[in-house]
Amino acid sequence: MAEETQPKWEGKATAELKGPTPDQVFPAVDTCCRIKGVQGQPGLIRYCTSTAKKCFSYEVLDNNMGFKNYVATVRVMPMNDEDGKMRGCMIEWSFVSNPVEGWGLQDLSSLIDISVQSMAKKIENAIQEASV
Repeated sequence: MAEETQPKWEGKATAELKGPTPDQVFPAVDTCCRIKGVQGQPGLIRYCTSTAKKCFSYEVLDNNMGFKNYVATVRVMPMNDEDGKMRGCMIEWSFVSNPVEGWGLQDLSSLIDISVQSMAKKIENAIQEASV
């Protein structure tokens, strides 16, 4: 079956951060400009600022891992307890992708889950270190 006629893969992974607020996890971003590196090449470093609603999306069109079209959205949302008091936040990473040759949907879903869990741990550690 041709790649264009195969159904898109879709998935989502979440990670909970107990304590940090969405503002601590995802500060506002208003500007994004290249600092170092070459557009479209590995190693590109950007400077970003914004007032977005704790959400960003990105798209991968070509790479060395076999992705032909991959779009992801990362959101940071508050988590409240039963009384409505904020008790932390959640990172949600969702994606839509064309099937990737040599991969299964579960392979990609597992990679996203591992990545969002790792991201959450690094953010928690950075917030803890900054508050000491």
